Amino acid sequence: MRVLDLTRLLPGAFATALLADLGADVVKVEQPGAGDPMRAYAPRIDGTSAYSWVADRNKRSVALDLRDPRGAAALLRLAAGADVLLESFRPGVADRLGVGPDAVRAANPALVLASLTGYGTGGPLAQAAGHDLNYAGRAGALGAVPAVPGTQVADLGGALFGVAGLLAALVRARTTGEGDHVQVSLAEAAFALMVVPVAEELSGAGESGLLAGTIPCYNVFACADGRHLTVGALEERFWTELCEGVGRPDLLPTRADPDAVATWRELNEVW
Repeated sequence: MRVLDLTRLLPGAFATALLADLGADVVKVEQPGAGDPMRAYAPRIDGTSAYSWVADRNKRSVALDLRDPRGAAALLRLAAGADVLLESFRPGVADRLGVGPDAVRAANPALVLASLTGYGTGGPLAQAAGHDLNYAGRAGALGAVPAVPGTQVADLGGALFGVAGLLAALVRARTTGEGDHVQVSLAEAAFALMVVPVAEELSGAGESGLLAGTIPCYNVFACADGRHLTVGALEERFWTELCEGVGRPDLLPTRADPDAVATWRELNEVW
């Protein structure tokens, strides 16, 4: 499978890295000169951006100026021999460059086109700029007390949804000879990952839900050495082992007691 990657930054790069891991021939199409802006980001590994070093693994690269009609024509020739094309332009930009859905599908009717956008192709935010933190914030994925997450929830989640969608479209294309256009909003992808918080909110439990970090048996506690311990002892038998293991069988009744969280946090001398 040959994949053309016109995307910039992390979401598209991660998606095509997964495809490359699965054996696809990925050709990354970059702007002349600087290439993908991600290449300029620190930190660096042997002179290369650590992010590019990880996310652009197993790919080949070609530089094309898509603002030049010759560059756009070259891309359409590449699309004629490709199976998949990923792009992450703002809505309407690809069309203005002459490499939009109609143009690439005319060059290759069986091509699967995948578009990654921040907020989708319609609505008041369609043209708004953003990064993972903005999308995750709007999706409610930053927690009850908003904080920068430990990884890029919207970027990587959107990439995974994009890969799933384009692989499904590729199966259809291989069967019927007809390509398709897969569209993924990063903000909506982050919201789609919020299945547990949404279920808790719909049930009325809200922030007091089982997995919301408000009860002792599913929480994070500071340790005496400055590190932290994750406790996932939802089941009674695991909770029993925990209480007995730290020498506090008296705390067995506190498994789902929000008021006991403070008591467990004070046990850092035994962790």
